[in-house]
Amino acid sequence: MFILHIAICDDDRNAQERLAELIKDWAADRKVEVGLQYYDSAESFTMSWPEVPSDLVFLDIKMKSMDGVQLAGNIRKKDKNILIVFVTSFRQYSLCGYNVEALNYLIKPVSAAKLLPTLDKAFLIYNSRRNSFFIAAKGKEQCKVFLDDIYCISMSAHYAELFTADTSYTIRKSAKELNEMLPEYFVPCHRSHIVNIFKVERICGNSLVLFNQKGLPLSRNNTKRVKDAFINFQVR
Repeated sequence: MFILHIAICDDDRNAQERLAELIKDWAADRKVEVGLQYYDSAESFTMSWPEVPSDLVFLDIKMKSMDGVQLAGNIRKKDKNILIVFVTSFRQYSLCGYNVEALNYLIKPVSAAKLLPTLDKAFLIYNSRRNSFFIAAKGKEQCKVFLDDIYCISMSAHYAELFTADTSYTIRKSAKELNEMLPEYFVPCHRSHIVNIFKVERICGNSLVLFNQKGLPLSRNNTKRVKDAFINFQVR
């Protein structure tokens, strides 16, 4: 049985306990085994991680000394895959998550109505990353490319190029084969492009901008499908 490792980093003990209870209720309802770790400062998390693993981290933004935004930036320098959720009392920090690709931003006191969809989304991403990958070529090397690391896919004849945050890989698959293999959050945005909707930062008319600032064309025929997916898969 696999364990979803969740860390709560918050200097407010009451907020920690409230969040932990909601997470435990969600885990019991979804029959997911979770391992919870508690940290009262960014420094204590840094001392423990990565020796103590974390798949999902809830970060308070306002903490003594190093704040949650700084910690998230340090995490991202070492690990692109940890799922980060900011938890704070201050709405003015709601844009802080974009630079570190935060999964969500929750306002204290955290409600079950907001948290449970966030946990569902995190678990969906975690599961896809854990179970699903392609073996693709990078030069002469064969590499394992996890679906959640893919930002978009560009297709040409019987080959496809898989783009991650900072590199690309080639795989011999047709568009039809890929569409049958990919989970529902991969959406065609153009006849030659498929996008991971979780990697879309914004939709601008007839184009998309991803979190790595790569732009993609958005065709008229795919506009409604992409916009619906962007709304349905985002947790706000």
